[in-house]
Amino acid sequence: MTLAASFENLLRCIGQLRADLRERLRWAVLNDKPPGDDHALAGRFEDWITEMSTLMDDAEQAALIGQDAALGTLDLGRSGDAILQCHKSIRQCARLFDNRLTSPQTVAALERLQSEAQGRWTAWVRSVSEGLSDCRAALEEIDEAIIECWAQWSEVAVASAGKSDKPARHIRSARAPVDRRS
Repeated sequence: MTLAASFENLLRCIGQLRADLRERLRWAVLNDKPPGDDHALAGRFEDWITEMSTLMDDAEQAALIGQDAALGTLDLGRSGDAILQCHKSIRQCARLFDNRLTSPQTVAALERLQSEAQGRWTAWVRSVSEGLSDCRAALEEIDEAIIECWAQWSEVAVASAGKSDKPARHIRSARAPVDRRS
């Protein structure tokens, strides 16, 4: 796989998570609620999904910059910076997912809502849980894709360093050698 192809795969994975967030999970949060009923947990999910979507927009923008830097004449600096920026957004998104959407407190709140609402929220909880599962799988795919981008970038960087026409510099000791002849 080339660096450009690894960015293409990363963009595909980002697109999948964005679709799972917006079309699957957000749809479930907003449309599977019992008619005429609302719950604070649904509002929190909507806010978290919006925040995750924004982070994925940032990740996509960085990946597009990286892909552009990997096409034609490779720009190692720009492509590496793009991977780093993309990776930061993805990590923030994953932390939000783990610490908010699927935290033990949120899972417990979903279970309470399902049991205490006498079945009115059962379909909503099931649909949200399925959407969360889809998002988890997409996050895992993105994790693999970002690792592949780093691996490809590293290979190219090492190969480029080996092609350098400049002689290798030797690091000198901080202490100057002592002239023992005097």
